Amino acid sequence: MPTGYTAMIEDDDCTDAREYVKKCSRAFGLFIHQRDDSLSADPTYPEVEDSYYVSALDRARVKLATVNAWDEEDILDAHAEYLSDAEASNARSVAKANRINGNYEKILADLAKWEPLDETSQNIKKFAIDQINMCYPDKAYIIHPETDVDKWYKAQIDYAMDNVNYYLNQLEKDRIRNIEKIAAIDTFFLELKRIPGVDGVPEVW
Repeated sequence: MPTGYTAMIEDDDCTDAREYVKKCSRAFGLFIHQRDDSLSADPTYPEVEDSYYVSALDRARVKLATVNAWDEEDILDAHAEYLSDAEASNARSVAKANRINGNYEKILADLAKWEPLDETSQNIKKFAIDQINMCYPDKAYIIHPETDVDKWYKAQIDYAMDNVNYYLNQLEKDRIRNIEKIAAIDTFFLELKRIPGVDGVPEVW
Protein backbone atom coordinates (compact mmCIF):
# COMPACT_ATOMS: atom_id res chain seq x y z
CA MET A 1 0.00 0.00 0.00
CA PRO A 2 1.56 3.33 -1.01
CA THR A 3 2.30 6.17 1.37
CA GLY A 4 1.63 9.81 0.64
CA TYR A 5 5.17 9.95 -0.75
CA THR A 6 5.27 6.73 -2.79
CA ALA A 7 1.82 7.00 -4.40
CA MET A 8 3.30 9.07 -7.22
CA ILE A 9 5.66 6.21 -8.03
CA GLU A 10 2.90 3.61 -8.11
CA ASP A 11 0.72 5.90 -10.26
CA ASP A 12 3.53 6.39 -12.80
CA ASP A 13 3.55 10.11 -11.94
CA CYS A 14 7.19 10.01 -10.87
CA THR A 15 10.12 8.15 -12.38
CA ASP A 16 12.63 10.78 -11.36
CA ALA A 17 14.54 9.99 -8.16
CA ARG A 18 15.43 13.64 -7.82
CA GLU A 19 11.78 14.74 -7.81
CA TYR A 20 10.90 11.94 -5.40
CA VAL A 21 13.60 13.06 -2.94
CA LYS A 22 12.27 16.62 -3.18
CA LYS A 23 8.89 15.42 -1.94
CA CYS A 24 10.46 13.30 0.81
CA SER A 25 12.46 16.29 2.01
CA ARG A 26 9.20 17.97 3.02
CA ALA A 27 8.93 15.51 5.92
CA PHE A 28 12.00 17.06 7.56
CA GLY A 29 12.32 20.11 9.78
CA LEU A 30 14.42 21.85 7.17
CA PHE A 31 11.17 22.73 5.39
CA ILE A 32 8.91 23.26 8.42
CA HIS A 33 8.08 26.69 6.99
CA GLN A 34 6.10 24.85 4.29
CA ARG A 35 4.00 22.78 6.69
CA ASP A 36 0.79 24.31 5.31
CA ASP A 37 1.75 23.82 1.66
CA SER A 38 0.52 20.84 -0.35
CA LEU A 39 2.91 17.93 -0.75
CA SER A 40 3.09 18.67 -4.46
CA ALA A 41 4.80 22.00 -3.75
CA ASP A 42 8.55 22.03 -4.31
CA PRO A 43 10.82 22.77 -1.32
CA THR A 44 11.55 26.49 -1.05
CA TYR A 45 13.52 28.94 1.05
CA PRO A 46 11.90 30.51 4.15
CA GLU A 47 11.07 34.20 4.24
CA VAL A 48 11.84 36.00 7.49
CA GLU A 49 9.13 38.52 6.62
CA ASP A 50 6.59 35.76 7.18
CA SER A 51 7.72 35.36 10.76
CA TYR A 52 5.06 35.62 13.46
CA TYR A 53 7.36 38.00 15.27
CA VAL A 54 7.13 40.63 12.53
CA SER A 55 3.42 41.22 13.11
CA ALA A 56 3.82 40.72 16.86
CA LEU A 57 6.50 43.41 16.95
CA ASP A 58 4.24 45.78 15.02
CA ARG A 59 1.45 45.25 17.55
CA ALA A 60 3.84 45.70 20.49
CA ARG A 61 5.12 48.98 19.06
CA VAL A 62 1.58 50.26 18.55
CA LYS A 63 0.74 49.33 22.15
CA LEU A 64 3.82 51.11 23.49
CA ALA A 65 3.05 54.23 21.46
CA THR A 66 -0.56 54.16 22.65
CA VAL A 67 0.37 53.84 26.33
CA ASN A 68 3.01 56.54 26.02
CA ALA A 69 0.45 58.88 24.47
CA TRP A 70 -2.07 58.59 27.33
CA ASP A 71 -2.87 61.82 29.12
CA GLU A 72 -3.86 61.96 32.80
CA GLU A 73 -7.52 61.25 32.07
CA ASP A 74 -6.63 58.28 29.87
CA ILE A 75 -4.44 56.87 32.62
CA LEU A 76 -7.15 57.24 35.27
CA ASP A 77 -9.75 55.65 33.00
CA ALA A 78 -7.48 52.74 32.07
CA HIS A 79 -6.55 52.16 35.71
CA ALA A 80 -10.20 52.18 36.76
CA GLU A 81 -10.97 49.63 34.04
CA TYR A 82 -8.04 47.52 35.23
CA LEU A 83 -9.33 47.54 38.82
CA SER A 84 -12.84 46.67 37.64
CA ASP A 85 -11.53 43.80 35.50
CA ALA A 86 -9.48 42.47 38.41
CA GLU A 87 -12.51 42.54 40.70
CA ALA A 88 -14.64 40.74 38.12
CA SER A 89 -11.91 38.17 37.51
CA ASN A 90 -11.59 37.47 41.23
CA ALA A 91 -15.34 37.02 41.52
CA ARG A 92 -15.34 34.54 38.62
CA SER A 93 -12.40 32.67 40.13
CA VAL A 94 -14.10 32.37 43.54
CA ALA A 95 -17.36 31.22 41.94
CA LYS A 96 -15.51 28.61 39.88
CA ALA A 97 -13.62 27.31 42.94
CA ASN A 98 -16.84 27.09 44.93
CA ARG A 99 -18.54 25.19 42.11
CA ILE A 100 -15.66 22.75 41.73
CA ASN A 101 -15.35 22.19 45.48
CA GLY A 102 -19.11 21.61 45.70
CA ASN A 103 -18.81 18.90 43.04
CA TYR A 104 -15.92 17.26 44.86
CA GLU A 105 -17.70 17.40 48.21
CA LYS A 106 -20.84 15.82 46.75
CA ILE A 107 -18.88 12.90 45.30
CA LEU A 108 -16.77 12.47 48.47
CA ALA A 109 -19.93 12.37 50.57
CA ASP A 110 -21.45 9.71 48.31
CA LEU A 111 -18.25 7.67 48.32
CA ALA A 112 -18.21 7.82 52.12
CA LYS A 113 -21.57 6.01 52.11
CA TRP A 114 -20.23 3.24 49.90
CA GLU A 115 -18.86 0.21 51.79
CA PRO A 116 -17.28 -2.13 49.23
CA LEU A 117 -17.49 -5.84 50.03
CA ASP A 118 -14.48 -7.05 48.06
CA GLU A 119 -10.84 -6.02 48.07
CA THR A 120 -10.78 -4.86 44.44
CA SER A 121 -13.70 -2.50 44.98
CA GLN A 122 -12.12 -1.24 48.20
CA ASN A 123 -8.94 -0.41 46.25
CA ILE A 124 -10.96 1.31 43.55
CA LYS A 125 -12.77 3.40 46.17
CA LYS A 126 -9.47 4.38 47.78
CA PHE A 127 -8.03 5.29 44.39
CA ALA A 128 -11.09 7.37 43.51
CA ILE A 129 -10.88 9.28 46.81
CA ASP A 130 -7.12 9.75 46.49
CA GLN A 131 -7.57 11.26 43.03
CA ILE A 132 -10.02 13.83 44.39
CA ASN A 133 -7.82 14.61 47.37
CA MET A 134 -5.01 15.47 44.94
CA CYS A 135 -7.20 18.29 43.61
CA TYR A 136 -9.41 19.24 46.55
CA PRO A 137 -9.90 21.87 47.71
CA ASP A 138 -9.64 23.87 44.50
CA LYS A 139 -8.25 27.33 45.28
CA ALA A 140 -9.42 30.50 43.60
CA TYR A 141 -6.75 32.44 41.74
CA ILE A 142 -6.95 35.90 43.27
CA ILE A 143 -5.46 38.94 41.57
CA HIS A 144 -4.04 41.59 43.89
CA PRO A 145 -4.24 44.69 41.71
CA GLU A 146 -1.88 47.64 41.98
CA THR A 147 -3.97 50.44 43.44
CA ASP A 148 -1.32 53.14 43.09
CA VAL A 149 -2.02 54.78 39.72
CA ASP A 150 1.55 56.03 39.15
CA LYS A 151 3.10 52.64 39.91
CA TRP A 152 0.51 50.92 37.73
CA TYR A 153 1.13 53.26 34.79
CA LYS A 154 4.90 52.82 35.05
CA ALA A 155 4.36 49.05 35.01
CA GLN A 156 2.31 49.41 31.81
CA ILE A 157 5.12 51.36 30.14
CA ASP A 158 7.72 48.85 31.32
CA TYR A 159 5.60 45.91 30.16
CA ALA A 160 4.98 47.43 26.74
CA MET A 161 8.69 48.22 26.34
CA ASP A 162 9.66 44.70 27.44
CA ASN A 163 7.33 43.29 24.78
CA VAL A 164 8.93 45.40 22.06
CA ASN A 165 12.41 44.29 23.14
CA TYR A 166 11.31 40.66 23.39
CA TYR A 167 9.95 40.57 19.84
CA LEU A 168 13.00 42.42 18.53
CA ASN A 169 15.21 39.75 20.08
CA GLN A 170 13.03 36.93 18.76
CA LEU A 171 13.05 38.45 15.29
CA GLU A 172 16.86 38.63 15.36
CA LYS A 173 17.00 34.99 16.46
CA ASP A 174 14.64 34.16 13.60
CA ARG A 175 16.95 36.00 11.19
CA ILE A 176 19.97 34.01 12.39
CA ARG A 177 18.03 30.73 12.23
CA ASN A 178 16.95 31.57 8.69
CA ILE A 179 20.54 32.27 7.63
CA GLU A 180 21.55 28.87 9.02
CA LYS A 181 18.55 27.18 7.44
CA ILE A 182 19.20 28.78 4.05
CA ALA A 183 22.77 27.46 4.18
CA ALA A 184 21.44 23.97 4.96
CA ILE A 185 18.89 24.21 2.12
CA ASP A 186 21.67 25.32 -0.24
CA THR A 187 23.57 22.17 0.70
CA PHE A 188 20.49 20.02 0.14
CA PHE A 189 19.78 21.57 -3.26
CA LEU A 190 23.39 20.82 -4.24
CA GLU A 191 22.89 17.24 -3.08
CA LEU A 192 19.80 16.99 -5.29
CA LYS A 193 22.01 17.63 -8.29
CA ARG A 194 24.12 14.62 -7.30
CA ILE A 195 21.09 12.32 -7.64
CA PRO A 196 20.71 10.80 -11.11
CA GLY A 197 17.83 12.43 -13.00
CA VAL A 198 15.36 10.83 -15.42
CA ASP A 199 18.24 10.20 -17.82
CA GLY A 200 20.14 8.39 -15.07
CA VAL A 201 22.85 11.02 -14.98
CA PRO A 202 23.52 13.42 -12.07
CA GLU A 203 24.10 17.11 -12.75
CA VAL A 204 27.00 17.23 -10.32
CA TRP A 205 29.47 14.47 -9.59
